[in-house]
Amino acid sequence: IEGFLFRLEYLQRQSRCSWAEVMRNFDTLLTGRALEWFWIHVQQHRLDSWYQLRRSLIDRFQSHETEHQRMHQLLQ
Repeated sequence: IEGFLFRLEYLQRQSRCSWAEVMRNFDTLLTGRALEWFWIHVQQHRLDSWYQLRRSLIDRFQSHETEHQRMHQLLQ
């Protein structure tokens, strides 16, 4: 999720579009589980800001593994 958020925030700054515009079209950036989650989330919660949506995305999709755990798995 971190990579997705970084790219989205970078592109938003580069294109100078407002967060309101990004949020109006946000569903077009998603597929699969993320798209399903988004529509359920929108039905259950009011989205007032990008930062609120960003926090919800992190809470739902961020891996809880530490960098150390990921490196350990790669080396096995």
